Amino acid sequence: MLDRRDHAKKFSQAVSLFYNGDCVKAADLLSEIISDKPEDKDLLVRASNAMHSIEKYIVDNVKNAIFGKNIEKACENLLILSRHWVNSWNFFSLCREIHVGGDQEKARPFFYSMIMSESRWSGNAHFYVAQSYVSEEAYDKAESHLKKAVQLASKGYDWSEPIHLLGEVLNKLGRHAEGQEYLDHASRLKQTAGLPSYEDGDKIAAGFYKDKLGGENQNSINEDLAPKTVRWPIHILEKVENARGFSAAHIIKGIPLPSKKIKSGHRIVTLGSCFAQNIATAVSKYNLDVFHIAIHEEVNTTYTNDAFFDWILDIECDLSELFDRLFGLEKKEIFKNYLKSSDFIIFTVGVAPGIFYRGTKTPVILFDFDMKFVALNQNLFEFRTTTVQENVDNIKRIMEKIRTLNPKSEIIVSLSPVGLMGTLEYNSAIIADCVSKSVLRASIHEIMAAGDHGFYYWPSFEIVRWLGSHLEYPTFGGYDSRHPTRAIIEMATELFITHAGDASLEKREISGLEHASSLR
Repeated sequence: MLDRRDHAKKFSQAVSLFYNGDCVKAADLLSEIISDKPEDKDLLVRASNAMHSIEKYIVDNVKNAIFGKNIEKACENLLILSRHWVNSWNFFSLCREIHVGGDQEKARPFFYSMIMSESRWSGNAHFYVAQSYVSEEAYDKAESHLKKAVQLASKGYDWSEPIHLLGEVLNKLGRHAEGQEYLDHASRLKQTAGLPSYEDGDKIAAGFYKDKLGGENQNSINEDLAPKTVRWPIHILEKVENARGFSAAHIIKGIPLPSKKIKSGHRIVTLGSCFAQNIATAVSKYNLDVFHIAIHEEVNTTYTNDAFFDWILDIECDLSELFDRLFGLEKKEIFKNYLKSSDFIIFTVGVAPGIFYRGTKTPVILFDFDMKFVALNQNLFEFRTTTVQENVDNIKRIMEKIRTLNPKSEIIVSLSPVGLMGTLEYNSAIIADCVSKSVLRASIHEIMAAGDHGFYYWPSFEIVRWLGSHLEYPTFGGYDSRHPTRAIIEMATELFITHAGDASLEKREISGLEHASSLR
């Protein structure tokens, strides 16, 4: 056994090899250290962490190669991965990805390596090897692997699939009675789960819809003009530099944006929740005139925003007197002038739940979400989540009022990813937040799907919440656990500037956010 100094020296060599691009030798050295189980527990932990980093690096290389359709490169990296990680989920899932993608022959040697090492995924590996042989009509080879797959099926996957495929293979080999037994067994398993049998399922469904269409070839439009299926992206790329490209390819792609580009000196007005403030702060780093009107997320419902625009337009509403007291007439004129003269208005929708006078649609503004006050005065107030239709109607009215103020400004709508502060409706604020954001996103979708909506949608919510959950660095915790971090906000904003701005935009050292007023 090596002593402490030898282990430390070997660890240093491994790190140096890794940074010089030799993952194989680096992993070999680290594996030796881990196998030796050195007394220096700190070194053992560091070696284990380094092995994990190397695995992740190689896995990323495979994912990127598959994503770029470079299967040869993917297989080269899989070969490296097989040296020390043949039993890992990453290795199995990447092999399966290559197999499912159509390169079954290239994936087969890697499945064999799982079988030889008696990996926990060896049952699945036998099944995929059998599938590859079936595609080559090598049914005798497929049979032996399928029987092994069935034998190992208790290790945790849907074993009706290998049983069904084994029945089909036996039929191909002329052993019809034996094959039918397996097919019947597979069908019973599926029927037990409430699903149709394999042999009937496709025929029943396909026949049903073909009958509805009046025949097999009664396509209503040319295949080239038919909508293309867009599938969930399999490879979520963790690195921040890849996250921008991923967002552009899988979130922003195809989203309509104004034909008028944001240019140097353009006036941008943002309003809504604190996330609109974050957008304003990030955008103000460019050579733009940025003004923000903040309505805190705790009271940032579409009802409150609708009332705010009533107040701006001198339309009497239930909150007019309160807005007069909160802002004053001087700020009202400032808000109005900025909205009238803006080139772009970014409106961030915040939350669906709100406080109302009981039995009415009249919103109540209580700062810091004074739940106790509402709970103790339920005869007067109620806390409820507004409906999709209520928000559809409110957002439409808000857009009409913005157009009254400024017919020429481009309007960008976004949904704040900031979590709900609290609820009186549910036992979980997290569940309440999910309902809240779902209602608002569905409302925006309904308006846009109907057409003639007069605004554009920027998917900052999807970037932060959906992509953000797959990133290796934290996307929440900027102010507290509900608020996004600066890194993810700036990424979303830079993507917006890249796609909606022109070449005249450039960053400046001093923030251009010179005016901000908060409804707090």
